[in-house]
Amino acid sequence: MSNPPEDVRLVSLENLRRGLGEILGRDSLIFRRFERAFIDNSPDLLDAAVAALKLYPAPTQAAVDDLLVSWLFGANALPETPDTLLNSRA
Repeated sequence: MSNPPEDVRLVSLENLRRGLGEILGRDSLIFRRFERAFIDNSPDLLDAAVAALKLYPAPTQAAVDDLLVSWLFGANALPETPDTLLNSRA
């Protein structure tokens, strides 16, 4: 198998799923919504998960946004203490 050209970036949904689990907690309802969207390959379920994320604290939303950008473009943007983000929810 040959290597992809330098201007091509390969991404894995598994890496995105893993990062979301670290940020949101693997047992959280919001993580399960994202996971179901990935399993079903459903844009509608993904849209619903993103809409539900708007109900979470701003730091959690920002961490997920940073993760999506890093997942797509290669920067490492995972927060240092992802497990504390959901604990700040009021």
